[in-house]
Amino acid sequence: MYIFIFDILDYTTKKVLNANSIKHLTSALWKIRHTLTTFKLEVTRCGAFLKVVDILSHCPNLKKLVLDTKDKLDEILGDMTVLEEPHHSLVDLTVITSQTTGDALQPILKLCPFVKRLRLECAVSDVFDAVCDNCPNLEIFGYNPDYELSDTGDMLNPNYDNKSPVLSPSNNDDIIANKEQQEESGRLRAFYSENAGYGVPGNGFMRLLQKNQKTLEYLYINLLETEEQQNNKEPYPDFCPDYDEKAASVIKLDRLSSLTYWPDIYGVFEPLFLRTINGSSIKHINALCSSGIPSIANALMDLPPLESLELTHVEIESDNEDAKETAVQSLVQLFKYYAAYSDPTKNLKNVAFENTHFVSGVVLDALADIKTLHELNLFGTNNFTCQELKNFFSKLKAQNTGAQITKLKLSNLDDLIDSDSTLLDLVSTVDGLNTLTLYDLHHITDDGVKALVDNVKGLHTLIVKDCSGVISKETVLYARTRKKFNQLEITAYVYNDYDEDEEDDADDNEEDDADDNEDGNEDGNEDGNEDDNEDGDESNNSTEMYNNSL
Repeated sequence: MYIFIFDILDYTTKKVLNANSIKHLTSALWKIRHTLTTFKLEVTRCGAFLKVVDILSHCPNLKKLVLDTKDKLDEILGDMTVLEEPHHSLVDLTVITSQTTGDALQPILKLCPFVKRLRLECAVSDVFDAVCDNCPNLEIFGYNPDYELSDTGDMLNPNYDNKSPVLSPSNNDDIIANKEQQEESGRLRAFYSENAGYGVPGNGFMRLLQKNQKTLEYLYINLLETEEQQNNKEPYPDFCPDYDEKAASVIKLDRLSSLTYWPDIYGVFEPLFLRTINGSSIKHINALCSSGIPSIANALMDLPPLESLELTHVEIESDNEDAKETAVQSLVQLFKYYAAYSDPTKNLKNVAFENTHFVSGVVLDALADIKTLHELNLFGTNNFTCQELKNFFSKLKAQNTGAQITKLKLSNLDDLIDSDSTLLDLVSTVDGLNTLTLYDLHHITDDGVKALVDNVKGLHTLIVKDCSGVISKETVLYARTRKKFNQLEITAYVYNDYDEDEEDDADDNEEDDADDNEDGNEDGNEDGNEDDNEDGDESNNSTEMYNNSL
């Protein structure tokens, strides 16, 4: 059974329910305690009407709990000492508050030792100690991710599934007996952090990494400047943080298969990751805001090839030609190593270059020698021409060994793709293409999309988003009638000039008297709104998506 409670109010007074009403609510919870498994409490104002202790004590079979409130966590706990026994059923906990500290979180985690999935928002750095000390069964942890944690079923190895809990749910003595075991190792399999923004504190993450190094499979870790470091005006010159010394300890990420990271401001974690990943398990790396392309390439040449490599927002100064050339040659050597690798079943399949200003035609030429490549994502400014990109596709095709790009994503490439004909000419050289994503390309039009539908024969997935020349709903209708798609998603884009018009109107209104304003508003309401309703999508200064799965 599932319950979702959202701002229960006494609508006669517009206040949160009184104590008597809360008593009736908790009584109702007790009546369904045997069947209630999911509880979501969402309160959009301060003053949560239920305490955590009430929920846990009245819902013994609860498996999933979501607390979403404007209060601080310590304000909604209640007296947790009244709960004498651990909660045996709760395995999925989300805490979204205005502040979550380690001291506030610890009582919940102590009483819920079987939690496997934990998401915290607005958490401070000391929650890492609370998690490391009190979550022996934790497998998935999100630290201020600001998004729903994705289903990890496809990312995690089913052979590593933890079938039995560390602690026996019926024997409190086991909790004490296994304390030493808890300190030595954990069960964490996936870690999520925020996408950019403030980073994860290095000391807290290092402890988590050390404890769970044998089980971690998926890392999405933002180690950029923390809020505390920003306030302290770090990085300090000639200074090494505490976690730099800890990084010298023996760490081996035996099971890590996917690593996405932003490096820390002291440059500690990137070399640590490259030194400790296991070549037999690692399949995907996405390095964001890194300046260490040569180090990445050198480390990867000591391992079997990845299946997926992404380089995003690489930090190389545009006027530093020597650094750019070094990065280029590093990638060329890496791709030559991959091309010559003896086992064709274990090789690079997916490459993404996103705002990698140094990637040139020389890099693409080396990449084209990898016969296993099937997916390419190009985003933002790169250092190659449209002809060099065509040459890349032609070289793949000429190998005649099954090498072909089946999935292609082109984004924010106005300097490269300057017309419908350029796009069609480029895509036509991609032999075997079945999935095409176009994003933020402002020189293509509705006619260009229609031409793709008519001329790219094997295309079964087409996604077009935020392309300012694609404005007609009729384009989607045309595509649907011309071809059977597995997925068709087109955003009809209309340039939003609302702010500019509003400023002009405001200037005019200041000069008009009140009567003129009233007449103008009446005319606008009578005529303009009717036109808007009749014209529908194309008359609104907004972006509307037409989604179709056939």
